[in-house]
Amino acid sequence: MVKLASATSPKRDQRREAIMSVAREVFFENGYAATSMSSIAARLGGSKGTLYNYFKSKEELFEAQVRDFNPIATLPQLDRFNA
Repeated sequence: MVKLASATSPKRDQRREAIMSVAREVFFENGYAATSMSSIAARLGGSKGTLYNYFKSKEELFEAQVRDFNPIATLPQLDRFNA
């Protein structure tokens, strides 16, 4: 029987968690508006391209932060952050 590879590898999961951790720090320190993908990448020690491999945008990364903090958050609840 052939075992199929999972959609994510442990290394990819670790990298995503590292991104989430650094992003959380930067969002808390600077606030959402003053945080850029460049500032997160600089703190992480990687490139913006790496971030975009995991998250399509700063908004998506922030939404992941909110969901990580509050797993029952829904998109309409998150929309108020864009107002």
